[in-house]
Amino acid sequence: MSTFLQKNSKKIFWVSIITAALLSYGFLISQVSIGIDDEAYGNYFGNNSLAAQGMVGYILIRFLADIYKFTPVWRETLGVLVFIGVVVLLTHLLRNSSNGRFSTAAATVSATVTLSFPLLAERFLFSECVFSTPFQWLLCASGLGCLLAAHRERGRRRVGWLLGAVAALSVAMLFEKTVVAACMTMAFQIAIVTQMNPEGPYYQKCAKLFQLLAMLLATFAAGYVLSSVGTSLLRMFVGVSDSGYVDRYMKYDWSSPLMSLAWTLKTVAERLLSGFQTNEAFRTFLIALVLFFAAGIALAVQRKNPWLGLCAAAYCVLPFAPYIVTANPDLPTRILDYWALWTGFAAAAAFAFLHALVKSPRTQTVLGYAAMFLCVLCVLRQSYAMTQLFYVDYRKYEQDVNRMQQIVNDLQLEVGAELDKPVLFIGCMSESEYVLTDEVAGSSIFGWDRKWSPESELSSGRIYDFFAQHGYTLRSPAGLAATGEAYREFQETVRIRATELSNWPENGYLREYPEYILVRLGPPLYEIYTLSRDEFLEKFDDSTASVEGDFWCEGDNSMVCGGWYAFLGENSWGANLSLVLLNEEEDCQYVVAATQVDRADINEYLDDGYDYTQSGFSMSFNLSGITPGNYQLGVLLQNGQRSRVILQNNAYCVW
Repeated sequence: MSTFLQKNSKKIFWVSIITAALLSYGFLISQVSIGIDDEAYGNYFGNNSLAAQGMVGYILIRFLADIYKFTPVWRETLGVLVFIGVVVLLTHLLRNSSNGRFSTAAATVSATVTLSFPLLAERFLFSECVFSTPFQWLLCASGLGCLLAAHRERGRRRVGWLLGAVAALSVAMLFEKTVVAACMTMAFQIAIVTQMNPEGPYYQKCAKLFQLLAMLLATFAAGYVLSSVGTSLLRMFVGVSDSGYVDRYMKYDWSSPLMSLAWTLKTVAERLLSGFQTNEAFRTFLIALVLFFAAGIALAVQRKNPWLGLCAAAYCVLPFAPYIVTANPDLPTRILDYWALWTGFAAAAAFAFLHALVKSPRTQTVLGYAAMFLCVLCVLRQSYAMTQLFYVDYRKYEQDVNRMQQIVNDLQLEVGAELDKPVLFIGCMSESEYVLTDEVAGSSIFGWDRKWSPESELSSGRIYDFFAQHGYTLRSPAGLAATGEAYREFQETVRIRATELSNWPENGYLREYPEYILVRLGPPLYEIYTLSRDEFLEKFDDSTASVEGDFWCEGDNSMVCGGWYAFLGENSWGANLSLVLLNEEEDCQYVVAATQVDRADINEYLDDGYDYTQSGFSMSFNLSGITPGNYQLGVLLQNGQRSRVILQNNAYCVW
């Protein structure tokens, strides 16, 4: 068996890569509706916004080859093929740098674990160009290959290789500066494998290692300068300035930076450990981290090689570099996609280290079979997790298409098939209980970005683009382009009219007005009732049933509140909780939507046999859009036909 594996190791390598790719991305490339919702209606439709964010490499791709003219299956397939190209080139570099000590078996483990790493799914579900990330990695690997060649050469030939390395890294950073993390990961991988070969030119040779490091840093610096110049030129070309998008990730408290960093790393560690049970990517990452560190340090001690131990320790820090740089534990996971490169190599290197540690041929054989079994198990579990994500995204997309079609049919019944009257959307559509959107990057088009602010709720840019992509061109009202007092009046009118409509898909969720057709997708961020305080209470405080709960709030004209309320003696399923701002002086009462929070602890607290899990709520709301005045706070509890207003002692003054 071992003889067969050795003779056919290269064939097994290619078969393993193709199998891992098909298992992980087969469903993705077989469903042409996958991955075009968040991707196509985010920054891509934002025209030149990417240039302001510094990710102008996307703009280049858009000018050179408008990939959205192609069907999604071709875009996804191209992305997968470039990913395969990256792992093949990288394993080739690793094998050459180790003079074969990084075996074909280790290369197979590295390539398959990398390709199937679940975090890569976000680049297909939540990215402007699905092949941008692997293309950046391909450039980084090419740049490092040129750098190694430059270090081996002398004279003019060295200059040519150095220029090639600078060009590759500068173009890679023209896409995103965060690609530095992936490039440093590859560089450390090469440094580690050079210490696996005692006969190699870099083995424990301080001068050569530092010379190579100096060349790498100089190449990085030159690439960064060139990419920054390119970014500035492209911003001038498209006519935009820096949006500060990347700077928003920085969360350091400069009065106590060490405390900020310590809290961030503690939070990240807690999330990784808690995700070990449910998140396949975190599970594989943590197992690879522990095995790699333990085996690497053990081999460094056995061979008395401090450089190997130092490289192994530094490599273990690399996954946390974005957190260290930003002191932000809430970074989007798509920033961490280079963990795929890190984890694949860590798993393979741990196997190679253990193989070098043991001397018995029989033990080495057993270790090889164990590694093969664990690799197959890991790829199967990871590919299952990726397919599950793609499947949920597919169902989410199909659900959005069905919802869109129903709205179009109802609009055509209202105003005719031409749809020539402006349409305005308000509210946020509730998520389907049959589509687990919390399991996938992104959410429904009818909910995406709509809870950020009252302005984003009404602008509905993604919804208009989604309809247009499917052949229905809807016009937005002129009032959306107004500013100042004109926009304030427009928004108040819309939110007053929204109280006259029901939530989609109930009858009466859309209505034609002189200026536009108003479509209420769900509860708006806030509504305005033109009633007196007493009239409002008479309308909504119509239940005498017993209510119990708790309420807290804080903030200075930036409302942050939460708590729980429930009708006693009945289940809280389907209950709706909102914040109420009551004005005694004006016929203008506000109902602000709150986010439902599960509170299983209330069942234990009341202990009467009923389920109060859905009785919790929380919210964060900017009061800047509210008419100035003095308001009393209350909580509106609704369940079916019953409603109750629970007044609070809190008063807020809006000026």
